[in-house]
Amino acid sequence: MKKKNMYFASALLFVAFIAISLLVRTDLLRTFDFNTTVRIQNHTPRILDPYLSYFSFFGSFEVTITILIIFALLLRKYFFLSLSIVLFGVSHLFELVGKNFLLQPAPPFLFHRTYSFFLFPSSYVHTNGSYPSGHSMRSIFLLVIMFLFLWNSNVKGVKRTVFFILIGVITFLMLYSRVSLGEHWTTDVIGGALLGASSALFVFAHYKKNGKKITHA
Repeated sequence: MKKKNMYFASALLFVAFIAISLLVRTDLLRTFDFNTTVRIQNHTPRILDPYLSYFSFFGSFEVTITILIIFALLLRKYFFLSLSIVLFGVSHLFELVGKNFLLQPAPPFLFHRTYSFFLFPSSYVHTNGSYPSGHSMRSIFLLVIMFLFLWNSNVKGVKRTVFFILIGVITFLMLYSRVSLGEHWTTDVIGGALLGASSALFVFAHYKKNGKKITHA
């Protein structure tokens, strides 16, 4: 993907995020959120809840930022790491603004099905709303960056296909688990995913601007 296309895609996704945010503010999607949560939970066996709950752990701030730093350091992309951390922080500012000003209530406790294995300090930070989903934003930010690195790498053949499938499966399960576990509404997840993807594309466009090419197999 060319640099200008990445900028355009990033801007388009951000506009979509703003549009969804405005719809959330009007409460027009409240019925959609409720019905979607009921359907997803009805079709998700409770025996899967402990396994899906692991995605709450892996989508935490502490885990995602650690993976991002290790990933960038292993590739020796220090400017890219700095820019990633900045955009990661900016995305969290948008998350906090959304949660404290849009004030979309989180799913009621009767929907909650998460198993808590370990709580990071960020788990004790509470906001007034649930939109957008921070777990969705962080995981999509990280997974899109990994996808783009892989897309522009020299990894080919079966290994490349396996990595793409793995990224796709993790992405689906992370987003799905937010709703199936009653952690977020569907619109929370969509908003977080759009914000994370927009930030990731913007970061990677700047990485490409440096004219660097991934050579790691």
